[in-house]
Amino acid sequence: MYISKLFLNKNKITNLKRKYGRNNEGKITVRYRKKGHKRLIRFVNDNLNLDKNFIVISIEYNPYKNKFLNLVYNKKKNVVEKRYYEVNNQTNVLDILENNSNIDYNKPQISQHNSNITKISKLSIGDIICNIEKYPGKGPIFARSAGTFGQLIKFDNTTKNLAQVRLPSKEQYFINKDCFCVKGKNSNVFHKQLKKWKAGSSSNLGVKSKVRGVAKNPVDHPHGGGEGKGYIGRAPVNPQGKLTKGVPTRKLKKNSFFIALRRSKLN
Repeated sequence: MYISKLFLNKNKITNLKRKYGRNNEGKITVRYRKKGHKRLIRFVNDNLNLDKNFIVISIEYNPYKNKFLNLVYNKKKNVVEKRYYEVNNQTNVLDILENNSNIDYNKPQISQHNSNITKISKLSIGDIICNIEKYPGKGPIFARSAGTFGQLIKFDNTTKNLAQVRLPSKEQYFINKDCFCVKGKNSNVFHKQLKKWKAGSSSNLGVKSKVRGVAKNPVDHPHGGGEGKGYIGRAPVNPQGKLTKGVPTRKLKKNSFFIALRRSKLN
């Protein structure tokens, strides 16, 4: 996979004014944030329901995500159209990005690319997929990070419009068959093996060096104070006194109907 360094679509690239962890009064609301290196934001098209076929002309780096973007191109009736889409691990330049949801697989087809967008109903059991929609036409929700993927487990026979998909968290989820997804894994598979060898790597990303709560004064943090190397003496908390470890933050009742197998049952 070749990463392009040229801006081939300047109409979809702009400068984004960032807050750096401060509100409209200039007061710090998020700690340990700084300016970092200058970034340009790309406007990514989240609509996977393609109306025509596109050709991938470049694969670009995305500073706001940990995976790459592909710039697709289509020229029809003297109108040039360029879009940004989230790229697959097996996508290369000059590949054709098309929608396979309307293809009749009983008829002989030309070569099928693994990076094509398709509906879950057109897949076979055991297929590897990524950028999965939760609701039809609402855009991808699941398996969007670098190197992540899901797997189609089975089609539900009781309700004919649902399919059971294993997510990257090993949780199994019921998803509508009309939802779109991308075949294959996400790009930048080796992102989790990336190591930051110096503090300047995080500084360029806009992250300041953090100070431990034990090293602060009691007025600044609940863990502060004491003679020498102090002991916390309580459960770890943040500066506001809220627990930081082992506190559930997920609303289980919100999506309990769609969850086929929870993460807690797998351990």
